[in-house]
Amino acid sequence: MLTVQGNAAGGAITCRALLIGTLGALAIGLGGPWVDHVIRGSYMTLDFSTPGAIFLLSAFCLLVQAPLSRFAPRYALRPAEIITIYSMPIVASPICTQVSPLA
Repeated sequence: MLTVQGNAAGGAITCRALLIGTLGALAIGLGGPWVDHVIRGSYMTLDFSTPGAIFLLSAFCLLVQAPLSRFAPRYALRPAEIITIYSMPIVASPICTQVSPLA
């Protein structure tokens, strides 16, 4: 498995963290314009805030990480991986939710 060593003890950015983070960033990138143009408004695209990224992190921790930690701790994600997963949608949020000059 490809890993990029971190400074924290036992910390590494793994391919699975990058893959999950990319999926989160993709969800934000597709969800932001969809909310603006189909639903016509939501707090998801309000200014440069990141409620979509916070929701994705919360959902991931409750639906994936918590059961993994309890029933299969070997496969649970480490803190460095969760930080990577959360950081990628945070970076994607302001890019896709900027107010369009045509709106």
